[in-house]
Amino acid sequence: MIIFRADGNKTLGTGHVMRCLSIADALASKGKEIAFITADDNLKDMIETRGYRCEVLGTDYRNMSSETYALKNTDSYKKAEIIIVDSYFVTEDYFRVLREDLKTVYIDDLAKKRFSADLLINYNIFADEDIYRKEANTEDRKNLRLLIGTKYAPLRDDFTNLPDFKVEQMVKNVLILTGGADSLHIGYGLEKYVSEIRSREVRFDDRLKHGLDGARFHFVVGSMSDDYTKMKALQDKYTDIIEIHQNVKDMCSLMRKCDLALSAAGSTLYELCACGVPTITYVLAVNQLRIAEGFSKSGTMIYLGDCRKNEDFFAESYKTLSMLSLDSKMRGMMSKKSKELVDGRGAIRIAEEIIELPKC
Repeated sequence: MIIFRADGNKTLGTGHVMRCLSIADALASKGKEIAFITADDNLKDMIETRGYRCEVLGTDYRNMSSETYALKNTDSYKKAEIIIVDSYFVTEDYFRVLREDLKTVYIDDLAKKRFSADLLINYNIFADEDIYRKEANTEDRKNLRLLIGTKYAPLRDDFTNLPDFKVEQMVKNVLILTGGADSLHIGYGLEKYVSEIRSREVRFDDRLKHGLDGARFHFVVGSMSDDYTKMKALQDKYTDIIEIHQNVKDMCSLMRKCDLALSAAGSTLYELCACGVPTITYVLAVNQLRIAEGFSKSGTMIYLGDCRKNEDFFAESYKTLSMLSLDSKMRGMMSKKSKELVDGRGAIRIAEEIIELPKC
């Protein structure tokens, strides 16, 4: 058995669990038995709906060192050969304890400290193998296997080997993605701004506004957002321009239906790359900063900055979407670069590497 240790809530969002589910699907397709272990039951239903057992520890996700006794006493842990950990709250001692029993895999976003796991994955655009090699000063760490770079972005099978994205002259559909929790209420704020523009409650540059004339805005509301009810109510007033989506079963098709996207700088950016959707990104958490900067430096995406530090964020978002809608050549270049970065086979590559880990 292979087990995953990951959490999701209104603070963390759903990204850690979602990418683990993509790897789990790839491993299950190769005949491996999978189970999840979480600190609480926030995402238990989501995990079980995907077909995997989920055991809940009843512990504090921020204090992982204190959970090892409870973790080792779960049925899944006792049956496991490999554990895959995806958390910002791990410690060196935590991995040392796990390695007494199991092969360990760590999914790392931060690249601030190298842990002595058996396999480490950092699929981010900013990831650099040298960051980890510099800390290879013990025998454990010298033997660590590294999977680094966007070729290992763990996406669902839907995103694999997609055809080229068709760049239209006119923008008809715009996708807005704000993460699983959206604790800053960015989705609702943007929805209100779009409705005010269309109802002429807010003045806007006529030339730029023309770029989005007739466009329909698709807002994806995360499973942990508190804003669905009021966003749905606003949609009902502006059904001609706004459509709300929640619990999307086929995100790939929705993405490819849209001509451009605005998205927070999380794992969703790699899905948009695989689809080839021209994307504008922004930061709403510290851990997203290097991701957004990496995509910006590569020329793949337009970076709007940190929405928490910008009082005019909604206006600037709409303006940038408008400008990009008027430049089909730019959108075509962004789409091409995106698909060159991510081919959607990252989860398969990761699964193959995990299966090849020597047994304890």
